[in-house]
Amino acid sequence: MAEKRAAVRKKVRWSVRVMPSKLLCPTQDVSENGMFLISSKAFPIGTHLELLVYPRGAQEGIAAEGIVCRHKRGNVGMVSSARPGFAIELINISSELEEAIKTIYR
Repeated sequence: MAEKRAAVRKKVRWSVRVMPSKLLCPTQDVSENGMFLISSKAFPIGTHLELLVYPRGAQEGIAAEGIVCRHKRGNVGMVSSARPGFAIELINISSELEEAIKTIYR
């Protein structure tokens, strides 16, 4: 089955704080259009979230906004490496976050 995503995902571990819940999640992967957050907590599809993204080595979070677009349950009938979480489509990102994302493609 062909990949339907517009951007290539890169496996990278960043921290993301989901506001206003203050939930802190690691990323499983990041692309130019979004990211997948590993978490046993999920927000309803379509939920608008404010995020603070902490690329590796960052002391301060970079603000972004996104919309929950997909959920994934854990190991239920899947390969053992599957982790639960949710995908976010980024809808408003700063030039600082754009630059951080570009660095993972280099």
